[in-house]
Amino acid sequence: MASVYDPLRDFLLENESRLVELSFVQIETILRRKLPQAAHDHDWWWANENVKDTRHVQCRSWQNAGWQVAAINRVTETVCFAR
Repeated sequence: MASVYDPLRDFLLENESRLVELSFVQIETILRRKLPQAAHDHDWWWANENVKDTRHVQCRSWQNAGWQVAAINRVTETVCFAR
């Protein structure tokens, strides 16, 4: 099943770095759409969850690519992904 977050998954799959820091604007460019307000307002939106149990498709996008959110800063609107 396709997800609006598949472009983020694909971006991360193609990245060979161990860490990737992206601004929310960069993520929105990758997705070609705005992040939901919850991404701006709540750390839980960026949580790494059990992929088999979660209903949050956004976390599946980075975890299925082999990445985790290592840090989120909603003040500077940046997220750091780590392998």
